[in-house]
Amino acid sequence: MSSHLKQRLRDCQLGMFAAVVLVLCSLSPAQAVSLIFTSDTDLIAIPEGQTFQITVSTSSDFPTFNQGGFGISYDPNVVSYIGGALIPPTLALNDGLLSALDTPGSVPNISFFGLGIGPSTDVLTLSFTADTPGTTDLVVAQAATPPLGFPTVTGEIFFPTLSFTVVPIPLPKSGLLLVISLGLFGLRAMDRSRAMA
Repeated sequence: MSSHLKQRLRDCQLGMFAAVVLVLCSLSPAQAVSLIFTSDTDLIAIPEGQTFQITVSTSSDFPTFNQGGFGISYDPNVVSYIGGALIPPTLALNDGLLSALDTPGSVPNISFFGLGIGPSTDVLTLSFTADTPGTTDLVVAQAATPPLGFPTVTGEIFFPTLSFTVVPIPLPKSGLLLVISLGLFGLRAMDRSRAMA
């Protein structure tokens, strides 16, 4: 092969390599989006025995989709999962209860369906009861059973981890109860003595 032909072959290979690099660089990477979990309740100090809700929403950059799913895990000694409720445009919800895969502290498949669920949309609420004082993380992950994830969402989905702290309900001190009781008895005795006079 002549040197001129070899040079043209190298130039052609370099040109093809540059074209491949240019095409690869022009492809945008898959977008990472997230589910957002919020609550009206102060999750740092939830009174023991209180029921509270977590609202699940899509981030502002979430693509439109029709179905989704995730799993949750938590310390069952601190909180209990009661179930979920849908928020339109969500049309159907499997809140994960009564599943053979559920174990105390784990609900691996919470799935929901709708038509055109888009960005910045409230999708569903999850209800919990604060059982005993303590702290637990609510860890959210992709659904355990495909296709209950987000099959039409390409790229990575970020799932949050929330921390709950359940605090005991403060009871009045016994001395304070005694003073209040004596005061009430005193007021009652004064009322009786006025009524007799």
